[in-house]
Amino acid sequence: MAYSDEIKARRAELVTTLSSDCEFEKKRAVIDYWIAIISMIVALASSFVAGLGGLSGRLGAGTTGAIALIPGAMALLAATLKFEGKSNWHYRKFYALRALDDRLKFEMPVDVTAETIAVLSKERRDLIASLNKEWETSLSLNWNQFQQR
Repeated sequence: MAYSDEIKARRAELVTTLSSDCEFEKKRAVIDYWIAIISMIVALASSFVAGLGGLSGRLGAGTTGAIALIPGAMALLAATLKFEGKSNWHYRKFYALRALDDRLKFEMPVDVTAETIAVLSKERRDLIASLNKEWETSLSLNWNQFQQR
C-alpha cells in the first residue's frame, strides 16, 4: 500500500509542477506580447505626434526632434529584446507543457506506474532543455548584430 501512496504522491507533485509551469509560461507570454504591442503603439504615436507637431509648427524644433527619436529607440529596443519572439516561445512552451499535463491528468490510467511518472518527468526535462537551447541561440540578448564584420 505504501508503494501506491508513493506513486500517488509523485503523480500529484508532477501535476502541481506542470500546472505551475503552465501558469508561469502563460503569464510571461501575455506580458511579452503586450510589451511588444505597446512598444509598437508608442513608436507609431510618437512618429505621428512628431510629424504633426513639426508640420503644424506648434512644436519647437527641439521638441519635435526629441519626439522623433522615440520610434528609432523603440525599434532598437524591439530588435534587441525580441519581445514578440519571446512571447511566441513562451506560448510554445506553455502548449507543450499543457500537453504533458493533459496526458497525465486525462490520458493515463488512474493507477499509473512509477515508470509512467518517470517518463513524463523526463519528457518535461527534455522539453525544457530543448526550449532553453533555442532561447540561448535565438532570443537571448546578443550584441553581435552591432559588431563590425
